[in-house]
This record gives sequence, structure tokens and C-alpha cells, in this order.
Amino acid sequence: MQADYPQYNTAEELVESSDLVFTGTVKNIEYQMIDVSTGEGPDEDTGFVDDEEMPYTLYTIDVDRVYKGSIDSSTIIVKRAGGSFGDDEYVVENASEISKGKNYLFVTETYEDTYPSLLNADQSSYDLDALQTVYGRGRKRNYVI
Repeated sequence: MQADYPQYNTAEELVESSDLVFTGTVKNIEYQMIDVSTGEGPDEDTGFVDDEEMPYTLYTIDVDRVYKGSIDSSTIIVKRAGGSFGDDEYVVENASEISKGKNYLFVTETYEDTYPSLLNADQSSYDLDALQTVYGRGRKRNYVI
């Protein structure tokens, strides 16, 4: 699948474009066909205008800490276009991997009457257990954050 997501040049731009930034552990992953059309123009995630159900992956996350926005519960469900349905798998090009049991930083946008969405496929989830490369003052260092 190809989706027309915005790309961000800095972490500041990414966070400013979101309304919910938090860390948490993925407890469950499931797939659902969701009609996300609003009747008010193209869908924010996919650009589709029709009242057509789209494949989505739903991530159930135990929230550790909220950095921007608010969450009314200690658990939240976040959606991203794509998913597995029967023998078919819909994968958004360049999407970052999100795995059950791992801890991530999520950058999302909330919409009325549906689950919050990751801002884009490759800049909205960061594996906090993975080795991160940090550049500073001309030197490259690897850290686990």
C-alpha cells in the first residue's frame, strides 16, 4: 500500500503536528477493516474519498508516560493503515516495525469517532529498546535509550 503521509524535517515539527505523544508497551496487535471516511473530503490517512472500509492494524498499548495531550485510561488503541486479512497482507511502504511486547515512543493525532492514528508510516513510532544512533559535536555514539 502507498499512503500520502506528510514528512517532517525535525523532531520539533513532528511533535508540533501531533496532539498526543506518549510511551508505552504494545500488548496486542489485531486487524480490522474500518470505514474512516468523513464525508467531508479525503481521509486524513489514505486520501480516499469513498465510503470504503480500509485495512488497519490496531495496536493496544499500555501507556507508561504522556508527553503531549492527555489519555483518560492507562491503555489506548492506536491505528495504522495496513494489516493481514486472510491470505492477504496490506503493508504501507516504508512503515516502521511495531512488535508486541516492545516499548515505543508514539506520535499520534486523534480524530473524532475513531482511534488515534500514527502521524505517518516511518516517523511516528520509535523502539525504545533498540540501539539508537546519536550524533553530537561531530562524533557518532550508539546508545540504548
